[in-house]
Amino acid sequence: MNKITAICLIATTLLCTATFTGCAKYGCTDPEATNYDPSADKDDGSCVYQGDVAFWMDTNTAYNLQINGADFLTVILIDPNTDYQETASLTIYDGRAAPPNSCWDGKTASFSMYFSEPSYVFQYKVYDEANILWFHGYVTLYNQMCVIRELKF
Repeated sequence: MNKITAICLIATTLLCTATFTGCAKYGCTDPEATNYDPSADKDDGSCVYQGDVAFWMDTNTAYNLQINGADFLTVILIDPNTDYQETASLTIYDGRAAPPNSCWDGKTASFSMYFSEPSYVFQYKVYDEANILWFHGYVTLYNQMCVIRELKF
């Protein structure tokens, strides 16, 4: 009788465990993510975040680039973990007297990027038309935010 009771108890426990774990809805549980699933109760690591960055230069930097032979710049934004790259362009005539008001204000090299954490570090490199590297570094993007980065000597 003890063996039968033990077997029934183990079977009931296994059945209840399978029933309760089988009901979990997996998905993105972070309401700040672009793919948030309000019906998910178990995070599966699939959350995706989006942030913007705009590169700009002041008129002094534009002038100095021009007297050094650069008329056109290519900004490359690189995900250092995957080597995924996006490019945008600036011309020397895009020099501004003041920073832009937003990432999409014009006369900027702007990017909208998706990433797997609420903040994410990207590498950037800026070349001229002769493939001379003028600027490089790292920029941290934040979920649902615009980061404005000045290119300056």
